[in-house]
Amino acid sequence: MLANDMGTTSLDTVLSGAEQDLRSLVVIDKEPVTWLLIDAPAADGEGIVAEAVGQMDGVVARIESTAALARFASPAAAIGTWLTLAAWTDTDVRGAAVSGYCHRAELVGATLAELPDLLHAAGPGELWVSFEIATAVDLNDERFTVERIDRGALVPASCRLALR
Repeated sequence: MLANDMGTTSLDTVLSGAEQDLRSLVVIDKEPVTWLLIDAPAADGEGIVAEAVGQMDGVVARIESTAALARFASPAAAIGTWLTLAAWTDTDVRGAAVSGYCHRAELVGATLAELPDLLHAAGPGELWVSFEIATAVDLNDERFTVERIDRGALVPASCRLALR
Protein backbone atom coordinates (compact mmCIF):
# COMPACT_ATOMS: atom_id res chain seq x y z
CA MET A 1 0.00 0.00 0.00
CA LEU A 2 1.88 3.03 -1.25
CA ALA A 3 1.54 6.30 0.64
CA ASN A 4 2.09 9.73 -0.84
CA ASP A 5 3.72 12.69 0.93
CA MET A 6 0.56 13.44 2.92
CA GLY A 7 0.10 9.87 4.17
CA THR A 8 -2.73 9.03 1.78
CA THR A 9 -2.52 5.47 0.47
CA SER A 10 -3.55 4.15 -2.94
CA LEU A 11 -6.52 2.47 -1.26
CA ASP A 12 -7.57 5.81 0.26
CA THR A 13 -7.38 7.43 -3.16
CA VAL A 14 -9.47 4.68 -4.75
CA LEU A 15 -12.13 4.90 -2.03
CA SER A 16 -12.18 8.69 -2.09
CA GLY A 17 -12.71 8.73 -5.84
CA ALA A 18 -15.53 6.23 -5.54
CA GLU A 19 -17.26 8.25 -2.81
CA GLN A 20 -17.02 11.44 -4.85
CA ASP A 21 -18.64 9.92 -7.90
CA LEU A 22 -21.11 7.25 -6.80
CA ARG A 23 -23.19 7.85 -9.92
CA SER A 24 -20.42 6.39 -12.09
CA LEU A 25 -20.62 3.16 -10.08
CA VAL A 26 -24.34 2.55 -10.57
CA VAL A 27 -25.06 -0.84 -12.15
CA ILE A 28 -28.18 -1.00 -14.30
CA ASP A 29 -28.80 -4.67 -13.52
CA LYS A 30 -30.98 -4.99 -10.42
CA GLU A 31 -29.18 -8.10 -9.18
CA PRO A 32 -26.69 -7.69 -6.30
CA VAL A 33 -23.08 -7.10 -7.26
CA THR A 34 -19.92 -7.80 -5.29
CA TRP A 35 -17.38 -5.03 -4.76
CA LEU A 36 -13.75 -5.91 -4.09
CA LEU A 37 -11.32 -3.34 -2.71
CA ILE A 38 -7.87 -4.86 -3.04
CA ASP A 39 -4.21 -3.95 -2.78
CA ALA A 40 -1.35 -6.04 -4.16
CA PRO A 41 1.75 -4.18 -2.90
CA ALA A 42 4.18 -6.41 -4.81
CA ALA A 43 2.42 -5.91 -8.17
CA ASP A 44 4.29 -4.12 -10.94
CA GLY A 45 1.54 -1.52 -11.17
CA GLU A 46 -2.00 -1.26 -12.42
CA GLY A 47 -1.66 -3.71 -15.31
CA ILE A 48 -1.40 -6.90 -13.29
CA VAL A 49 -4.21 -5.86 -10.95
CA ALA A 50 -6.50 -5.06 -13.89
CA GLU A 51 -5.58 -8.35 -15.57
CA ALA A 52 -6.45 -10.36 -12.46
CA VAL A 53 -9.83 -8.61 -12.23
CA GLY A 54 -10.47 -9.23 -15.94
CA GLN A 55 -9.55 -12.92 -15.69
CA MET A 56 -12.38 -13.31 -13.19
CA ASP A 57 -14.86 -11.41 -15.38
CA GLY A 58 -14.75 -8.37 -13.11
CA VAL A 59 -14.84 -4.71 -14.06
CA VAL A 60 -12.32 -2.26 -12.64
CA ALA A 61 -14.22 0.78 -11.37
CA ARG A 62 -11.22 2.65 -9.90
CA ILE A 63 -7.52 1.89 -9.89
CA GLU A 64 -4.50 3.62 -8.40
CA SER A 65 -1.03 2.06 -8.48
CA THR A 66 -1.49 -1.42 -6.94
CA ALA A 67 -4.94 -0.77 -5.43
CA ALA A 68 -8.29 -1.22 -7.12
CA LEU A 69 -12.02 -1.19 -6.62
CA ALA A 70 -13.71 -3.72 -8.89
CA ARG A 71 -17.17 -5.18 -9.25
CA PHE A 72 -18.19 -8.74 -9.97
CA ALA A 73 -21.45 -10.51 -10.74
CA SER A 74 -20.29 -13.39 -8.55
CA PRO A 75 -18.81 -13.16 -5.03
CA ALA A 76 -16.70 -16.24 -5.80
CA ALA A 77 -15.01 -14.30 -8.61
CA ALA A 78 -13.99 -11.56 -6.17
CA ILE A 79 -12.37 -14.17 -3.92
CA GLY A 80 -10.77 -15.71 -7.00
CA THR A 81 -9.22 -12.35 -7.88
CA TRP A 82 -7.64 -12.14 -4.42
CA LEU A 83 -6.25 -15.66 -4.81
CA THR A 84 -5.00 -14.91 -8.34
CA LEU A 85 -3.17 -11.76 -7.28
CA ALA A 86 -1.58 -13.62 -4.37
CA ALA A 87 -0.37 -16.34 -6.76
CA TRP A 88 0.95 -13.79 -9.28
CA THR A 89 2.64 -11.45 -6.81
CA ASP A 90 3.03 -12.54 -3.19
CA THR A 91 0.96 -13.24 -0.11
CA ASP A 92 0.86 -9.58 1.02
CA VAL A 93 -2.32 -9.07 -1.03
CA ARG A 94 -5.08 -7.76 1.21
CA GLY A 95 -8.62 -6.64 0.65
CA ALA A 96 -12.28 -6.47 1.51
CA ALA A 97 -15.39 -7.60 -0.34
CA VAL A 98 -19.04 -6.65 0.09
CA SER A 99 -22.18 -7.43 -1.83
CA GLY A 100 -25.34 -5.45 -2.38
CA TYR A 101 -27.80 -3.82 -4.73
CA CYS A 102 -26.30 -0.98 -6.75
CA HIS A 103 -28.89 0.20 -9.27
CA ARG A 104 -29.13 3.63 -7.57
CA ALA A 105 -26.35 5.89 -6.30
CA GLU A 106 -27.58 5.77 -2.69
CA LEU A 107 -27.52 1.96 -2.79
CA VAL A 108 -23.95 2.01 -4.10
CA GLY A 109 -22.98 4.31 -1.24
CA ALA A 110 -24.65 2.09 1.35
CA THR A 111 -22.95 -1.01 -0.03
CA LEU A 112 -19.49 0.56 -0.25
CA ALA A 113 -19.80 2.01 3.28
CA GLU A 114 -18.80 -1.38 4.74
CA LEU A 115 -15.49 -1.52 2.87
CA PRO A 116 -13.37 0.82 5.02
CA ASP A 117 -14.14 -1.05 8.26
CA LEU A 118 -13.48 -4.44 6.69
CA LEU A 119 -10.29 -3.23 5.02
CA HIS A 120 -9.03 -1.61 8.22
CA ALA A 121 -9.04 -5.05 9.86
CA ALA A 122 -7.36 -6.79 6.91
CA GLY A 123 -3.69 -7.56 7.27
CA PRO A 124 -1.33 -8.86 4.59
CA GLY A 125 -2.62 -12.10 3.12
CA GLU A 126 -6.18 -11.48 4.31
CA LEU A 127 -9.50 -10.85 2.61
CA TRP A 128 -12.40 -9.78 4.81
CA VAL A 129 -15.82 -10.60 3.39
CA SER A 130 -19.27 -9.46 4.47
CA PHE A 131 -21.88 -11.82 5.87
CA GLU A 132 -23.76 -11.89 2.54
CA ILE A 133 -20.69 -13.18 0.74
CA ALA A 134 -19.85 -15.70 3.46
CA THR A 135 -23.30 -17.25 3.11
CA ALA A 136 -23.38 -17.15 -0.72
CA VAL A 137 -20.02 -18.80 -1.46
CA ASP A 138 -18.59 -22.18 -0.57
CA LEU A 139 -15.60 -21.21 1.56
CA ASN A 140 -14.13 -24.71 1.70
CA ASP A 141 -10.82 -24.16 -0.06
CA GLU A 142 -7.38 -25.50 0.81
CA ARG A 143 -5.72 -22.22 -0.25
CA PHE A 144 -7.11 -20.23 2.71
CA THR A 145 -8.51 -20.54 6.20
CA VAL A 146 -11.78 -18.99 7.35
CA GLU A 147 -12.44 -17.31 10.66
CA ARG A 148 -15.90 -16.07 11.46
CA ILE A 149 -15.95 -12.80 13.34
CA ASP A 150 -19.18 -11.89 15.08
CA ARG A 151 -18.54 -10.42 18.51
CA GLY A 152 -17.04 -6.98 18.99
CA ALA A 153 -16.16 -6.68 15.31
CA LEU A 154 -16.47 -3.43 13.42
CA VAL A 155 -18.63 -5.22 10.86
CA PRO A 156 -20.51 -7.97 12.72
CA ALA A 157 -20.83 -11.40 11.11
CA SER A 158 -17.98 -10.78 8.68
CA CYS A 159 -15.39 -13.44 7.88
CA ARG A 160 -11.65 -13.25 7.60
CA LEU A 161 -10.05 -15.36 4.89
CA ALA A 162 -6.31 -15.84 5.37
CA LEU A 163 -3.92 -17.34 2.83
CA ARG A 164 -2.26 -20.58 3.90
